[in-house]
Formats: sequence, C-alpha cells, structure tokens
Amino acid sequence: MSTWGDAVLEQVVRKGFETATAAEVEAILDDAGILTSATAGVPVRLRVARLHFSGTKQLHPDGDGGAVGGTPFAFDWDIPAGVSGIGSGANLRGKSSVLNILQWALTGRCGLQEDVKSWLDRVEVEWLIDDARIEVAFAVTDMVPAGEVVLITDNNGATRRTPLGTFGSEQDF
Repeated sequence: MSTWGDAVLEQVVRKGFETATAAEVEAILDDAGILTSATAGVPVRLRVARLHFSGTKQLHPDGDGGAVGGTPFAFDWDIPAGVSGIGSGANLRGKSSVLNILQWALTGRCGLQEDVKSWLDRVEVEWLIDDARIEVAFAVTDMVPAGEVVLITDNNGATRRTPLGTFGSEQDF
C-alpha cells in the first residue's frame, strides 16, 4: 500500500471503521482519481507576455498622513520573448514594485509596500505557460483584490476567454 493509502486507512480506522481494508482504501482513492504515489515533475516554460497596472499615487507633502491630492498613473508593457529588464539609475522609481506586482498576480501574495498597494486600482498580467495564455486581472479596492483568472485561446481568428476562477479577497486569491 502507498504511504498516502496508509495515512487514509489510519484515519478511517481512527473514526471507527475498523473493517476497512488497505485494498478498499486504495480502490476508493483510485476511483476518485487521486494519485497515491509521487510523480516526476514536468518542467514548463513560464513567461510574462503583458503587464498593466494603474491607479492614483497619493501625495502626502505635509507628513501628517492625510492625502492632499493624487497623480493618476498607468504602466503598460507588452514584453517581448527573450530577456528583458527594467533599470534606473535612481532609487524609488518602481523597479521593485513591478516585480512585486508580477509576484502578486502569479502567487496571490502581495509583497508591495502598503502605500504603493493603496495607490493601485487595476492589475492585469498575461502569462504564457508553455503554449497556454492565462490572464490574471483584478481590481484593487481599499487594497483588496477582486478579479478572475482566464484561459485565452485563439480559434480561427476568434479569441475565446474561458474563466478558470474568480476571487474577491486576499484569502480567495
């Protein structure tokens, strides 16, 4: 029996189903399509094809924390295949923010500074995973993301967008 099957059998017995056998547990897992042995990882190519984010940078010139105005911004980048980079000779230009926004769209975990996160209204990232196009797009309201993950396919010139999932909070994301 597999390690996974042993663990399930242990739980089944603990809950009072002493008559269950290892073979029955393995059959149940197999019927459910649950693999009970480790499989070799299959490498995939992951690439960012497009990045867009926008919002309003809030200004705090008096230092008291209250915003006195804002400057709208939008960042759009159709990223070519190959090696690309973002650079600046000065600090505080957004290089790390670009990487953190990509990480947020990929993992659902946000590493942005709170002030930068509060400026965002919209994020859209198109990923290429091998030959699949996946878009992660979300609105940011009061620093909370809400959006969807979509599979984009092209069929004879027609673009089809198939929703894969939606989220309405940091936890859902």
